[in-house]
Amino acid sequence: GVPVVATNVGGVSDIISDGKNGMLVAPGNPKAMAEAILKILQNKKLSASFIKEARKTAEANFDLEIMAKKTIKVYEEALAVKRILVIKISSVGDVILVIPSLRALRKKFSDAKICVLVGLKSRQIVQSCPYVDEVIVLEGPNGSFLSKLFKVARVLSSYKFDIVIDHQGNKISHLLSFLSWAPSRYGFDNGKLSFLLNHRVRFVVLQAVNPVEHQSKVLGIMGVNIEDASLELFPRESDFKYIDERLSEEWLSAEQPLVGINISASAKWQTKRWPLENFVRLSNELARENIRTVLTGSEEDVYLAEKFVTLSNVKPVNFVGKTSLLELAALIKRCSIFITGDSAPMHVASAMKTPFIALFGPTDPKRHLPPSKDFFLIKKDFKCMPCYKRICLNPKCMNEITPEEVLDVVKKRLS
Repeated sequence: GVPVVATNVGGVSDIISDGKNGMLVAPGNPKAMAEAILKILQNKKLSASFIKEARKTAEANFDLEIMAKKTIKVYEEALAVKRILVIKISSVGDVILVIPSLRALRKKFSDAKICVLVGLKSRQIVQSCPYVDEVIVLEGPNGSFLSKLFKVARVLSSYKFDIVIDHQGNKISHLLSFLSWAPSRYGFDNGKLSFLLNHRVRFVVLQAVNPVEHQSKVLGIMGVNIEDASLELFPRESDFKYIDERLSEEWLSAEQPLVGINISASAKWQTKRWPLENFVRLSNELARENIRTVLTGSEEDVYLAEKFVTLSNVKPVNFVGKTSLLELAALIKRCSIFITGDSAPMHVASAMKTPFIALFGPTDPKRHLPPSKDFFLIKKDFKCMPCYKRICLNPKCMNEITPEEVLDVVKKRLS
């Protein structure tokens, strides 16, 4: 029953409608406040009108029962938002391959909170991904295995996930899925503690299926379809700026094609590597065609880059060990074509829509080639392929791919 004059800030405007059930004035204006007060004191009819309307507003919107119902509605809406966890704790390339799944989940559950559990090296891939709300990182090598495992399990259980999608498919990921206490846990029935999942799809070892289609089998039992299998990465403007500045220091002309060469593969997979001498010969031949090469690789490959430079007749642009993952993506985007074995940079090239030449040996391209409309596969056919051996005394499947073959593909693509 008291007329109100208030400053127009915060939630005040939700209660007071200026000129209808009270008066609002600009904040920090004592003169305007005084004038509004005097106006109400001097106009009893206006004051009575404000009192009547304000009482109606309070009874209609701020009754105890109404407020309780609104509060309960907020909690119900919070409960209705699904909390989804996707587990992919393996290599960088495999995490890039999970992007189509994340995109499909976001489309199906637009209001859900989607989290991803990844390894330390892979966190950059999903930190800038628009389909993900939060990234949970599996910690590095410090501490015992069990202590790390149960620490992560406690973190996961605190999120109270409704759904866990285990795209990793090993004993650790199955155990973490279970210890999250999510009521719905999806993954492959592969015998690796997969009984801890309560929604499983049969895993066929001998079936040659590309990695994205492989994931779609798990999502399919959830009613989620991967309509777009393309890969994506999300480098920032600063990543492109860093690459452009570095390339400008190398005296590259605007017309000169740039061919990327990933000189290595995972340290665990020596058999995936094309001989360094072949890369050197290829780089020398490209230079004859006025084509510049840029070397990529991890910090572990710096010694290979140094050896490359020693053996080469020309000076390549050396980015080995000098880029973050997103900077590498920006660099590969600047390449006219990218040459690589079966490794993570191949997936980066696919994500950045850069044409790439894939050199395959011990692994099956049907199972490991990323989705792309612009790639060239080079492989030999031997009875022992694919062997999936990490060590081989005579890796002829890679050794017999010649620099001339690769050069021919590069020249055809660039022309």
